[in-house]
Amino acid sequence: QTCDATDSCGAYSISWSIVTGGELPPAPALLSPANGATVADLTPTFDWSDVADVSYYYLQVSDNAGFVGLQINTWTVGSAYTPTTALESGTYYWRVKTRDTMNTWGDWSETWSVTLEGEPPAANLIIDSLSSVFGGTSIMPIYGVTTGQMADRTGFIGVKATI
Repeated sequence: QTCDATDSCGAYSISWSIVTGGELPPAPALLSPANGATVADLTPTFDWSDVADVSYYYLQVSDNAGFVGLQINTWTVGSAYTPTTALESGTYYWRVKTRDTMNTWGDWSETWSVTLEGEPPAANLIIDSLSSVFGGTSIMPIYGVTTGQMADRTGFIGVKATI
């Protein structure tokens, strides 16, 4: 409400309330893979400490210490994450932050590095036709499955060469 110099007052304004969340949610402590570790796994589980009263954890993994170009950029409700797709061999940097029940994001955890080593999983090949003649040699695939909808495309055992 406002009043002028003659004490003539106008109507009251609409009331507003403000709810503050207080402090930012704390950053989780990173647990594993350990900082600077070399891991023989291209799908390592990134694990960090549980933080009370948080809704989400936000994980970033990059091959760049400045997090330019992210290989993993995801949020999760749990305090661990395992990639569903293999990363390439190399050094990665990772960090996590939390979002509390008031939808306030906290600060990033410290950044840890991990070096991943290993071979990516073998690709699954579907061979429609491998019967060919090359220099007088006939090559034909041998399958281990003889029934079912994909019998001609699954269960590949090897090849039979006839010279």
